[in-house]
Amino acid sequence: MLADILDGAFLEHISGQSQYGGDRDGPHPARQIELDQRVCATHAERGVPGSIAAREQEMLAIIIFIALLALAGAGLSVYVSRRSITRELDGGEAQTSLRGGLFDYPDQNVESLKSAHEGASQRAELLKSARSGDLETLSNLDSKNDAKLYSAVLDALNAWAFERQENLNALVSHISKSKGLRSNKQLAERMIEMWKTAPDRRSTVEMLHIAALSDDPATYQQAVELVFAFWKAGKLSELRSEEIVELLESQYWILTPHARRGGAGFTLKRTLAGVRRELATAARAH
Repeated sequence: MLADILDGAFLEHISGQSQYGGDRDGPHPARQIELDQRVCATHAERGVPGSIAAREQEMLAIIIFIALLALAGAGLSVYVSRRSITRELDGGEAQTSLRGGLFDYPDQNVESLKSAHEGASQRAELLKSARSGDLETLSNLDSKNDAKLYSAVLDALNAWAFERQENLNALVSHISKSKGLRSNKQLAERMIEMWKTAPDRRSTVEMLHIAALSDDPATYQQAVELVFAFWKAGKLSELRSEEIVELLESQYWILTPHARRGGAGFTLKRTLAGVRRELATAARAH
């Protein structure tokens, strides 16, 4: 700025000299040309045109920087806005799910808890009755649809039955005369042990029946082998060989189809086949 002022003063000085105190006829052309060249050189050295170009480039850079900054700010604003909306939606869904689980169906939750409580109370009452020897507790249950509860009640009845011989006889008779009740391995094994002490026609039929109702192929196979061994030893002389074969095979079919399949079922079939052959041979010998 100071250089521009000095240049202006210098030009005015030259012009004044030309007008008032200089050569009245005007500067010499050669001198004027020399002065003009000096002025141009001075301006060129001071970079007047270059300063203007630099300022224009600086302004352009500032404008570009501001534009980029504005774009970055707009992008950041959109990102933050989308994140906020996503969080609100997620929070809303979580709250909706929570409200749905707690409050939307209160009646169903209450009914479910009530049903579970009633089921637990019923189980406790049945077990209590079974421990006291109430044989009808089994009659109110389904051994297929509620196998766990049926097994628990039968175990409770077994505990009562094993206390006295009369109790055991009552339980075995109750199951044998029913049309759907099943025994279990524990009761069948206890029945086998009792049968060994006094085997006869009636107790043999009853023991084999309880063993078959246990749906345990290994337990029924043990009963079959014992009956055959006792018969060969002459302890079941009142039963003919043909009656024993018929009895063993008829009780075999009381086992469920599932019990008759598999490795244990196959072993049982092979044992029955061997006993049948030996009894047939013994029958022909007599």
